[in-house]
Amino acid sequence: MRRRFIRPGRSACGFPPAVARVWAWWAGQHGFDPDETVRVAHGRPSIATISRAAPNADHDAENLEVERREIADVEGVVPLPGALELLQALPLDRWAIVRPAPSGSLTCAFAPPGLPEPKFIVTSDDITRGNPIRSRT
Repeated sequence: MRRRFIRPGRSACGFPPAVARVWAWWAGQHGFDPDETVRVAHGRPSIATISRAAPNADHDAENLEVERREIADVEGVVPLPGALELLQALPLDRWAIVRPAPSGSLTCAFAPPGLPEPKFIVTSDDITRGNPIRSRT
């Protein structure tokens, strides 16, 4: 039986505020509403958000900058209460991380608070389409 112990859109650590800070910065650089941009970006690979919001931009260059900033921003990255104990109690091959961010962002999300990394990780580097629910909005 498979169980999901962290709801979609939630994280075992405080990483989402960093992602929101990066998207708010990006929105400001392009004259977009920061709150709306953060809302639209949530749950999507960054390249999908960039392509949608700025169809005439250099998507690859914009994506590299967004990803670089997401990886570099570790301010306030801390595990949620109980996350460390829960993840340490699970065998590393019995759980996975699935997130619409680049693989490099996982290192900065898991290393500072000392969270273990599972054997299975799926990131935006591994997919061609994002969350189907987010794709409809």
